Amino acid sequence: MFYSLNANWHRLTLPTLANMLPIPQRYYVPARVRESYRPRLEAVQLWNLPGIEQEERPHFWERDKSREPTEKDRKEEFKRIFEREKVSCRETYRIRLVDWI
Repeated sequence: MFYSLNANWHRLTLPTLANMLPIPQRYYVPARVRESYRPRLEAVQLWNLPGIEQEERPHFWERDKSREPTEKDRKEEFKRIFEREKVSCRETYRIRLVDWI
């Protein structure tokens, strides 16, 4: 499935293979490896299965920005910011105490 589905190939398998190879080979070896697996996967009808191709999740910059945050989202955000500030203040106090000593 890593070689046959385009989503798996472009997001996972191709970058992984390319990073393991030195500069000249990283540009042509991964495509050759994929093409060597293609006849085997086509023979058992596992090349580009239409039912398995999942819907791509949008990237964070493509997500719908029109959704208004709910009250629960606002409360969670407030709690997270409050906890961060609490830890920051405590650590600032400890740093000042150590500097004073």
